[in-house]
Parts: sequence; C-alpha cells; structure tokens
Amino acid sequence: MTRSLAVGRCIASLLSQRRQPRDVLLNIEQRRIEHLPGRTHARALELEVIVCTDGCHALDEVLACFGEQISVRSFALEDPRQLPLAARDHLIHHPDPVDLSVYLEDDLVLLDLQTFDKLDWFLQKTRSEMVLMPHRTESIQRRSLGQLLPDGPIRLGAVQPPFTPARDVLTLTQAAGRELSFDRPSNPHAGMFAVSRPQVEHLQQQLLPREGFISPLETAATLTVAAFYPVLKPSLQCRSFLQVEHGQPSYLYTLNRFPHQQSER
Repeated sequence: MTRSLAVGRCIASLLSQRRQPRDVLLNIEQRRIEHLPGRTHARALELEVIVCTDGCHALDEVLACFGEQISVRSFALEDPRQLPLAARDHLIHHPDPVDLSVYLEDDLVLLDLQTFDKLDWFLQKTRSEMVLMPHRTESIQRRSLGQLLPDGPIRLGAVQPPFTPARDVLTLTQAAGRELSFDRPSNPHAGMFAVSRPQVEHLQQQLLPREGFISPLETAATLTVAAFYPVLKPSLQCRSFLQVEHGQPSYLYTLNRFPHQQSER
C-alpha cells in the first residue's frame, strides 16, 4: 500500500506538470464553459510519461488508474535489479529526443509546477554544459523540524569516476533579479536527472556506465550524467529553488539514531 501510494503520487505529479496557455471556467449560474484570457508568458507543456517495468513486479492496479495518460514499457530481464539501467537506456536512445528528457525513480513527487521550467532554464543558462539535480526531501512532521534532506555528504571516491566537490561554483540571476548559487556536492544523487536534446544526442554516442555508484539504481539515476557532465545542486541556502519529495520516506529513522548538531553551512 505504501509503495502504491508513492507510485500513484509520482505519476499524478508528473501529469500535473502538463499545461496549455489557456484555461476555462465553469459558469454554474449560466451553465456554460467560459474561455479565459491567455496567461501572460505561459508556455504549453506537453508530456509523455513512460513507466518501465520488468513485466512481473508491477503495481498493475495503480498503473491502470491512469489509463491512456501513460505508456507502460516492459523489459524481459534475468535480474530485475537491472531495470533502472534498461529504463535509462530506453530514455537516452529514444530515436526522436524531445526538449527535456527526464529520468526519475518511481517514488519521487514533483510538488513544484515550475520544476521543468527551472530545469530547462538552468540548461539554457549553462548552454547544456552542466546538469542540475534537485534536493530530495522527506517531511519530518515534528515540532521545530521541517524537512530531512537525505542526500547529504558522502565519502570521497564513492562515485566513480571521482570528482572534487565545491561550494558556490556557479551563480545565476533569475529574471526577477534573485541570485541563485549552486554547489558541486559530494553526493550528486537525487533519484532523477534531466537532460536537454543536445545532451541526449551526446550521451547517445557514449558508453553509458552500468556500475560505479552503489547499485544499478543509483548508477542509472546519477552516474549516467555525472560521468560526462558537472552535476550541480542549488546551494543549501537556495535549496527551495528546486526540491522533490521522496514519496516513500526511508531515511527518517536516522533522526533517532544519529546525533544532532548545528550545521556549519
């Protein structure tokens, strides 16, 4: 049940990102549908959602709820743990890459309706020379504590090939004038990645890694891009710029197991 809720929320949050520049209003009094003026600077956002399974271990009841809004692609695998890599390969080797190709694990919830706009903005600003990861969060639901960010620092060398983490490696200014700083974290994992069309075309020519970061799950979500591009995250003071919810929290137990101290960041 817990996994079903997480998967359902994940897919629903993806579908909620879709938009058209014009909305309609139900006028109950006059029993008609009124077309509202177009929203200023609103862009249409069309989405194709492909859910990848091994054909055996799938939450079919959940997937059936979304009907034709999603496509289901099944892979015959001797080892189901290789599914993340099969899904990654399917995405990267799509014969007709789109503007933004996004891979994500099935328990991530996109609560920010500007998620794809922010990812696209970053890729344009950096001319597709870098990749931006969000901060994953888990809701703590405890007085005085709001969210847990589970993807904190890890030991150097845990990611192969290795790289050197650094703070404030990039500063970008939004249209509203707000400055955002970005770090190269020691832990680039977020359970997802987003790449532009030129990046997909570049990755199609590479030998994509099949190991090098923990397991096939983390390798697919992180090393696919970290092996070829600098991976950044918003600095911790700018963390609200890009966050995704971990829909099936699995790190909250650490709150009662590890000591607490004030961060120096």
